[in-house]
Amino acid sequence: MQGLGALNLDKEAVNALSAAVDANLEENRNWVRTETTKINNKITSLREEKDAIIQKSIKGILPDDVVKAWFDRTSGEGESLKGQLALTATSTLDTPDVLKRGLEILEHLDLFWEKSNLSTRQQLQGFVFPQGVTARKSGFGTDPITLCLRSEELPSPVITSVVGPPGFEPRTKWL
Repeated sequence: MQGLGALNLDKEAVNALSAAVDANLEENRNWVRTETTKINNKITSLREEKDAIIQKSIKGILPDDVVKAWFDRTSGEGESLKGQLALTATSTLDTPDVLKRGLEILEHLDLFWEKSNLSTRQQLQGFVFPQGVTARKSGFGTDPITLCLRSEELPSPVITSVVGPPGFEPRTKWL
């Protein structure tokens, strides 16, 4: 447990990690807004196309079989776009409470370990030591530790790009 206390992140590291994640979340929110606007514009365009098809059908400009085919196509596209819109809406990553709790854990790993059950301790162990137990000539070990806990070893340009704008880093098998 004393070893975990040495891994606790200091306030500066917690603030830097929080800022990086916040920037990542903002990038995600911007992407969701952009995609939602694009999809809504396509849905509006399809509605206008449907209205035009109906008007041409009423005026007798288009034969019924052509109207049905076009109407079916636009209806199918509309349903597909509504599905995309729903998926885009659920892609919003807005987790301030989870982020706050996670940073509290990183700031007090030793206390979190002390209060945790076996399952949680195993998950924490997997997070801290993502490569698990490693074998070396000198014996078995558990290093290296996870990147966010060894930030003092990294040059500052690496620290600022740990969480990049494209999205969250992939989940590990432990979390």
